[in-house]
Amino acid sequence: MKRATTMAVAVAMSLVLAGGAMADTILGTAVVTYTGNYTDGMITVYGGAFNGVTGYGGIYQITKGASTGAGDNIPSGSIDSFCIELPQAPQQGVAVAYDVIAVNEAPNPGTYVPGGEIGAAKALYLRELWGRHYAEAAANASKAEAFSACVWEIIYEPLPANPSLWDVTTGYNSGTQVGFAATNVDTATANSWLHGLDGTGPMAGLLALTHDSKQDFLVTPEPATLAFVALGGVGMLLRRRRR
Repeated sequence: MKRATTMAVAVAMSLVLAGGAMADTILGTAVVTYTGNYTDGMITVYGGAFNGVTGYGGIYQITKGASTGAGDNIPSGSIDSFCIELPQAPQQGVAVAYDVIAVNEAPNPGTYVPGGEIGAAKALYLRELWGRHYAEAAANASKAEAFSACVWEIIYEPLPANPSLWDVTTGYNSGTQVGFAATNVDTATANSWLHGLDGTGPMAGLLALTHDSKQDFLVTPEPATLAFVALGGVGMLLRRRRR
């Protein structure tokens, strides 16, 4: 999340990164330059080590340059992405080498699972959210904000018994730093989208761009590579150890 204030705010990263190392399957790499936000607006978030911080919610415009492996399947040039890691910020105008991994293996920054992964169930919800509502979000700033709130609700809230229990207006406990909530956003649209995730909608092929000290992104590869993504990048066996 990129905050709209110029004041430096210290974030207790140990809350998010505690819990030791874990191994992820690296499917490739991609050099990415964050160029700014568009179709966005201001959203106030509670969660991810923030308690009422206002920043940009919506689409993050990034430019992909050199790549390897599954990174080659992400379109070159300017592409849309969504933030999946609130505590860290992108570095505008600077090319950064990211690891490309399956969304289910992306680091889960929610402090209720220190050092954990997003997991298969949440990855499917993110894929259906993108498949159902990305086109609306890309065309409307208010809906782009709502889309961001949905992404963060899925990632930062404990997995509910069913999607109807998700609510972007509640769930954050400041005492334990667990959960997510938001204001200054179209919560009715966000909750409607979340409650409609039932596993029967279109499933977008998604990949995660991850970096140990920069904001992680959710992106979609070229349509022709969706089968590769669905198979989890069979044969790409490079491993890494996250610190």
